[in-house]
Amino acid sequence: MASETPGTDLVSPPPGPSSGAEQESKSLSEGNEESPGAVDKEAGKDHDAGAPACVTGAQGTAELLSLVDRLAALDSEGWFQVPVTDAQAPGYSSIIKHPMCLQTMRARAQAQAYESWGELVRDFELLCSNAMRYNQKRSRIHKQV
Repeated sequence: MASETPGTDLVSPPPGPSSGAEQESKSLSEGNEESPGAVDKEAGKDHDAGAPACVTGAQGTAELLSLVDRLAALDSEGWFQVPVTDAQAPGYSSIIKHPMCLQTMRARAQAQAYESWGELVRDFELLCSNAMRYNQKRSRIHKQV
């Protein structure tokens, strides 16, 4: 999410049509029964129809890291890979109180800090909401989110 001033971008837009990041992001953040982190209203537990209820252990960690890698692959410009600094985006730390990036998400997955798919989804949604809050609606970064 690097930018010189709030709402401007440093990199040129990607050529051609959307890479599918918008659709992937939408399916992850809708919170429906088919997306990671959907809440089972009866059991009150985070779950995904195709994912294990528990994300602990080597298999859970591998699955979370695989998902973070898939999200990272959708970030063709690299805006969401590493923490944003005030040097890249002036005033970022005064506007965004809880920064999030894919590097942080990957580190949390490796440290087995996620107890559910929903926690990873919430971090991804935080990443997206931070990008939309800092960048103007007409910016490429806001639109990519």
